[in-house]
Amino acid sequence: MSDHKFKRPAPLDRKKVAPQLVTSADAFSLMQYDERRRDTPALGELEANGRLPGMPAVLADLAFSLWAHEPGVKDEVPADRRYWRDLLGQTVDSSAFKSLSAQTRADWFMSTLGTIEASREILELVPDEDAQELENIAQAQAQADELEQAAQQAQAQAEAFEAMLAQMTQQPAPTEASGAQAGQGSGSGQPQPGQGQGQPGQGQGSGLPQPGAGTPSGASSAGGMPLTADQAQRLADELAKQKVTVGEARELADLAKAEANAKADALMGQPGSAQAEAKLTELRRLGMGAMLKAQEKVGDIADTIRAWGLEPGELNRMPVPEALGLLERMRRNSGFKEFTKLLGRLRAVAKKAAKSKDKGEQRQVPRRETGRDISRALPSELTAYAIGGALRAQMLQRWSRGELKLRATETQNKPKGKGPVVVCRDSSGSMAGERQRWATGTHLALASYAKVQNRAFGSIIFDTRVAHSKVFKAGAVGARDLLEIVETHTGGGTNFEAPLRGAMKMIDDQGLSKADIVFITDGECAVSEVFLREFLAWKRIKEVSVIAVIVDDHAGDATVRQFADRVERASSFTADEAESKVFAHLS
Repeated sequence: MSDHKFKRPAPLDRKKVAPQLVTSADAFSLMQYDERRRDTPALGELEANGRLPGMPAVLADLAFSLWAHEPGVKDEVPADRRYWRDLLGQTVDSSAFKSLSAQTRADWFMSTLGTIEASREILELVPDEDAQELENIAQAQAQADELEQAAQQAQAQAEAFEAMLAQMTQQPAPTEASGAQAGQGSGSGQPQPGQGQGQPGQGQGSGLPQPGAGTPSGASSAGGMPLTADQAQRLADELAKQKVTVGEARELADLAKAEANAKADALMGQPGSAQAEAKLTELRRLGMGAMLKAQEKVGDIADTIRAWGLEPGELNRMPVPEALGLLERMRRNSGFKEFTKLLGRLRAVAKKAAKSKDKGEQRQVPRRETGRDISRALPSELTAYAIGGALRAQMLQRWSRGELKLRATETQNKPKGKGPVVVCRDSSGSMAGERQRWATGTHLALASYAKVQNRAFGSIIFDTRVAHSKVFKAGAVGARDLLEIVETHTGGGTNFEAPLRGAMKMIDDQGLSKADIVFITDGECAVSEVFLREFLAWKRIKEVSVIAVIVDDHAGDATVRQFADRVERASSFTADEAESKVFAHLS
């Protein structure tokens, strides 16, 4: 599955493929599949290298089964389709297939992906001896189909000849007047050459044999000329020969079909036999095994799509090779499984944080209250009671009236955050491995956070220089952008001024303010006093906050404390740490 440019394959020969289908797929479904197929090189490769007869139909059947809500499998199929019909029929009833189709149903992109993965697994599991026997059955069926076509053509020719002969023998013979009219040229009324004037026994100007003159009564040509007995006999003989030819062709076709069925029975067993039941059980195991493996792979990709925040509609709009290529690159990413698991949890945290911000994050605020609850009495009331005398008497009077001053709190909502989120992620050599995965996961989770909250999002990746810098309008981060963020690694030294200047320029150029900058690094790097004064002044004017996250317990933090409003350390690389040390502090 590559995203490089490719030559689109020729369209399916749907007239050839349709009779080979073992499902209830209609012409429209086959046309839709062909459109996806022509954008998917992997399907063309499977067609060319598949080990089952009629691979285009096999793939079309599988794609339809994974897409349709209730795929039906035919009862009657040719000998060379029995193996695939039984394999698919046993498979679609399995729990493994139903789990897979739950992720692919009514989604052409996911069903195409499922078709690729499931067919690869099926072809891998088909025994070599079955593949060889299937090739023999396919050859026998092809010969039977060819002879069947020849028999049908012979039958059609014989029927056409017989219909023509019936028309010739049933057409009434011409009358004398009509014969005369037929013999006249352009209505001149003059005898024409060859009319045989003065010949006895012939009608005036007819030149044609009359009925009863040695020919079958009423026999005539299509043009009205009566057939002679010899002509009629020759036509009857020709019809008899054609019928013999039809019989011979039919006999050959039936023999070839019987041979193909016998070969299929040898592999599949006669329907209802113990051998057939054993073969069905074998195919059921094969199909379920393939579906379980395909489900795992498709499930991984579905998890990737969800974890990376990709929209199914976005993938369906992309060219299939490009979408599959992106997903394949995501799957091949170093530490993919660990990364996607962490990313999925981080995105859940980001979504939770974003919803909290949307509602207005709650906080507890002190307030005044009066009553008789001594346990919540203010220190001043307790002091008056302790001093005694008049102060104690007054305190007790307030208590009796329910006017004792008490401690209390109330819940208020913090203002919603509206500014952009800008991530500056250190990609120097020391960030390799687990640190980089955590930092990258947090980077993408923050992109999701900004998307859910409808904030603009800025992305900066740096070492001694800025290697990646891009700003996105609210909700505009796509699959390609996410993959670019993940795959951008540099491995050089560290320079804090370059990314901070990049963030300043990004926010200034886009007219943004009240931004949250999340600065992720594992090290210490000095910044000049001139730059520091410039940055702090700019930060006040733009109302920007900076959260620095240090992913090394032993690294110094003196520099980041000079420009960050908050400094956190995240060493255990968990979603809980991201929630408490990053997302909780975004405005």
